[in-house]
Amino acid sequence: MIVPRSPLSARGGLPRRPVGLGLILTLFLPVLALAAVSAVSVRQRAQTRQLLVQERYAAIADLVASRLDEQLETAHRELLAEIDGEEWDSAAVVARLGAAERRLPELRPLVMLAPDGTVVYPSPPREAAADELLAPLDEQPSSPTFGWLLTRAEQVELRTTDFEVATNLYRRALRLAGSDLERVLALNGLGRTRLKAAEPDAARSAYERMVALADPFDRRLAPWAVIGRVQRAVALAGAGAGEEAWDARLEALRFLQRQRFHLDRSLYAFYRARLYAALEQIPNARAAAALAEARREEEELDEIDRVLSDLLGGLPELLAAAAPASGRVVGSTDGVAPRGQSAWTVRRARLPGSAAGIALLSRRTDTGWTLARGWRPSAVRRALARLLAQEGPWRGRGVALLDPNGTVVATASATLPAETAGARIQISALPGWRVLAYPPEGSLAAEARRDVLDYALLLGAALVAVIASVVLASRTVARQVALARARSEFVSSVSHELKTPLSLIRMFAENLVAGWVPEERRTEYYRVMLGESERLSSVIDNVLDFARIEAGGREYRLRPADLVALTREILERYQHALRSDGIRLVEKLPARPLEAEIDPEAFGRVLVNLLSNAVKYIGDGERRVVVSLCRQGERAVLAVADTGVGMDADTARRIFEPFWRSTDPESTVRTGSGLGLTIVRHIARAHGGSVRVDSVPGRGSTFTVEFPLRAEAAEREGTASGRGRQKRAGEAPA
Repeated sequence: MIVPRSPLSARGGLPRRPVGLGLILTLFLPVLALAAVSAVSVRQRAQTRQLLVQERYAAIADLVASRLDEQLETAHRELLAEIDGEEWDSAAVVARLGAAERRLPELRPLVMLAPDGTVVYPSPPREAAADELLAPLDEQPSSPTFGWLLTRAEQVELRTTDFEVATNLYRRALRLAGSDLERVLALNGLGRTRLKAAEPDAARSAYERMVALADPFDRRLAPWAVIGRVQRAVALAGAGAGEEAWDARLEALRFLQRQRFHLDRSLYAFYRARLYAALEQIPNARAAAALAEARREEEELDEIDRVLSDLLGGLPELLAAAAPASGRVVGSTDGVAPRGQSAWTVRRARLPGSAAGIALLSRRTDTGWTLARGWRPSAVRRALARLLAQEGPWRGRGVALLDPNGTVVATASATLPAETAGARIQISALPGWRVLAYPPEGSLAAEARRDVLDYALLLGAALVAVIASVVLASRTVARQVALARARSEFVSSVSHELKTPLSLIRMFAENLVAGWVPEERRTEYYRVMLGESERLSSVIDNVLDFARIEAGGREYRLRPADLVALTREILERYQHALRSDGIRLVEKLPARPLEAEIDPEAFGRVLVNLLSNAVKYIGDGERRVVVSLCRQGERAVLAVADTGVGMDADTARRIFEPFWRSTDPESTVRTGSGLGLTIVRHIARAHGGSVRVDSVPGRGSTFTVEFPLRAEAAEREGTASGRGRQKRAGEAPA
């Protein structure tokens, strides 16, 4: 079955002819202009973002440098406040420095110079010469001295191994001791003799007294403080206190490490090796962890030792560099200690060859004491790590720290990227050091490109939306133009459809009135006039129905009706006209009634339009139309099949659209309004049913309409039936 041709194309309803060059230019020239402006905007955005990203990371580096400088300056001022005091003799200064190192270990190493320029801290203790402590052993004097008793006890202990006599001599020497050093020497001999006599508890008591007397900050007593702790651990082990002895050895090792810079190097190396060897013989996880921690501390001490050696070796050069006349001073700051009692002048001078590269010379102006110190890379790294762990714009960013030689001291990534942003603010506490900031992944240019890419995607999405809007607008305009053209052609076609039957009716009526028609042919004339009037009425009804559908005013009055009776009545009315056209009508109706909630007039319109369509495209071969009605479940199925010209799949998909016309040449010779099948689809949907077509070109078409039966229709009260009873239009998409 073929329907008349329409000016709408087969795809999307667009017209085959272009809407017009002016309309296209009007719609798409703004889009092209917007695309050009977007391209220029993206390019300018890329340049701007490159500068902004560079500035962002430079600002981060500036902030980190400023905060790090503030943190280091604060630490140094705390140190100056820690070592400040009323007394400025060597012993008091050394004691305060030792306490400051224990409280602020990250500030080591420290070197204190007396006003005369001598180094008082740290300083290796002078080994006590035997001549200073011991008197010659000739004969026992009438009144034995401490030196004679100590030497005599050592001779008895080592030569005769008479430990009881040696013990008594050490005790007599202890009673005669006049200083802490003499008491420590006597206690050391007493403890050693008790160990040899297999009296570990007595030896332990002697070594504990020795530890309590040996001041680690006294240059002469510091070695004996170490020896007393080591020997106490030996005494505990001899007494069978294994766990306590292990703790004592570990405490002795830590004490030895703390006093590393106050001890003779050979003494330190000897006892360190001895303690490590003893601790390594204890096979447990706790000992392994403690040894690992001690070795890490040893590495830190090695670094401190290197910086300390640089400081001690370069003191003359540092003092000369700090002189204003030398011109080598990096920076100078006058600060007031928190107590407000004294002022410190801080000068920063470069130290060539130093691991830190910079030395701080702090001179107390009223006493002349000078503190020299250098920042260790490990201490600076820890200070930077504490800073970066805080909340700030540097979180999630890469930050690196470089010393004056360009060596990377700290970095957040495995390797420092080639593209970084450097701080423009100098670190006062570390002149020559630099802070760099960079993206954790990629580069500054890559981050700028990512930002520009997001911007370009947004612009692209906006441009696509504009283009889509323009396309939709052009399609809407095209559809409106096509619809106007189709309506114009529809008016022309309907005018022809109305004019043809009216002309025939008028001509036949004039012949009858003039008496030119013989009596035997008048019945034939009346029959033709009746058929043409019915055709005219059908065209008018279709036009009026479509107008009401378009306006939303088509009403359906649903009521129970027998579809079999309605179908048979309509077929009887059209059977004579079909026979006169040489068309054989075949009826396949059920014997029993088939009731449905339906508008009888609308059902009749469906069947009449389907019959009219079948007759119009019946073709020249076998001329047969089959009308069948049956029940399938809860639905009634009306089918009208013809043996006409058929249609292709594309035509079958679009046949129910209003004003659509096929491009098949055979359809051009057939007239019609093109609204009949559109009305059929609307009536079927308004009743809760559907319509479909099955067709093969050259072999005819079968139109199938389904209506719900009465039970289903009753369940749909308020939908199609309700709309009919309330006299509202049954709207369905055309």
